[in-house]
Amino acid sequence: MVKYVLALVISATILGCKNETAEPLSGSSAVADGDAQVELSSDFPSGFLIEYIQHSKGKNFTEEALYQKVREWNGILDRMENKLLFSNILMPVKPDGKIIGHFAEGELNFTWAIGWPSMEVRDAAWKEWMEIGHQQWQDSIEGIFTYDPSTVIFMPTIGRRPSVENVSENAVVEFNLCTFKNSKNPDDLASFRKNFDLFVDDYEDQNGVTSYFYFLLDFAGELAPAVKEEVDKKEWSGYFWANVWSSMEERDNGLAFYSASDLAKQADSLSSCVPNLATAKRIRTES
Repeated sequence: MVKYVLALVISATILGCKNETAEPLSGSSAVADGDAQVELSSDFPSGFLIEYIQHSKGKNFTEEALYQKVREWNGILDRMENKLLFSNILMPVKPDGKIIGHFAEGELNFTWAIGWPSMEVRDAAWKEWMEIGHQQWQDSIEGIFTYDPSTVIFMPTIGRRPSVENVSENAVVEFNLCTFKNSKNPDDLASFRKNFDLFVDDYEDQNGVTSYFYFLLDFAGELAPAVKEEVDKKEWSGYFWANVWSSMEERDNGLAFYSASDLAKQADSLSSCVPNLATAKRIRTES
């Protein structure tokens, strides 16, 4: 099975679809030593979904406490019949950075991402979780972290797959919320993507293969009514583009090459983008 890193981040300007039972779910055991990637495998079903849950660190939060909870959480989910595809934890790169902006303040925020094979499996899994694990989880996480029951669900479209597998413990993810300029539209984006893919091929021909890949996200849930009626959300025209690298060094080298190119000027005429940078650590992948 071919494995690829998949680490997804969503914009601070998007609020989620309402899900009053949302808590972090995941699938297999605890965090695997030396294997902390989030993987996208070749046998994932078409149309799979990614759900994001915002979290806020509590007064007793530590990395050790977090992963102790991950192990406990996975133990509960090992007993569940409805299975996920994968799950990962996203942490802002900057101490005061924000992956998502409407729940936790500053350095307190982090995000839990869950991959689902379908909306039907997702709904069944939440129902099962509420029956067998909800109360235990609520009691266990007190003082360590809290979460927002409003979640965001996207359907990813993989743009360019990585040339080599990422073997690092953490992926570096840059999620861009982009707004079209000068009446540009999805057709212009499709044309840019063709040029961009050729550009990456040229970069790797000159510098060697990388684990870089990118994906686009389409909203797959129902926006909360309060969000749906916001004027800037109703009138927004753009796209969500995420870049994924195995390390900061790989990212910096690639961006330096890109920034000096004519393609960067084409991108600037296509849209304006607001980036959010994070690391992604795998906590579970279903076999």
